[in-house]
Amino acid sequence: MNRQKILSNFFLLLLIATVLSFSYNQYRSYKDEEAVKVYQELVQEEKDQGKAPSTVQPTNVSEEIIEDESVLLNNKPITISDNKNIPLLNEIEDYTGWIKIDNSKIDYPVVKAKDNDFYLEHNYKKEKSDAGAIFMDRRNLGNRYDKHTIIYGHNMKEGTMFKDLNKYLTEEFYQTNNLISFEDLYNDYQYKVISAYYISANDYTIPFELDEEIINNLLDQSIHESDYEYNSEDRFLTLATCNYILNNGRMIVHGVLIK
Repeated sequence: MNRQKILSNFFLLLLIATVLSFSYNQYRSYKDEEAVKVYQELVQEEKDQGKAPSTVQPTNVSEEIIEDESVLLNNKPITISDNKNIPLLNEIEDYTGWIKIDNSKIDYPVVKAKDNDFYLEHNYKKEKSDAGAIFMDRRNLGNRYDKHTIIYGHNMKEGTMFKDLNKYLTEEFYQTNNLISFEDLYNDYQYKVISAYYISANDYTIPFELDEEIINNLLDQSIHESDYEYNSEDRFLTLATCNYILNNGRMIVHGVLIK
């Protein structure tokens, strides 16, 4: 058998294999669509009869199929639902979450840019603004994989943005409003305040990586006592704004995730 014939047979086999693979994928896609269609019809039938749709068991649905209805994936029921943040994502290009502290004016969307400068002079709509926006540190991912989330905001004279962080200077506010709510794109969290203090930024930088020694130092700086004890599995939140007690001062509040 000469070289040309060998090559001809090789390409013929390759063509046959490609056709068979394409045909199999088409067949599997067809079966998946049929399975989901049958399942949805069964769900509707169960609903019409007043039964819970969870009693319906779809069959032969591959992992590639994702529908709006509840289906079985690896023999476990799952439900695909709309993300509640979609309207905010459509309105705010860099939206990454929402932060709220009770009995304060802090109730704002949180954005994140490629640097930590842009939102110092732009609002969340990316319009020029002296008040800026409440924004997350550029190093954060903005999801549950962040060990330490840092969020910044200006201290505005009219009481907006992060000015109310300075309320944590009083023992009463620290004790009665020690929970911070934060929602990212997928989950809702609550952080308990464990440290609050003001400091000059001339000789201070917020540490991004945290360990037991650093956390203990942050607790020591607090003007209020805390019973928190370090756990390496804990996740932390830091809020920062300006404070004018000191020259180039900062007001810093640290919290630990509780749920």
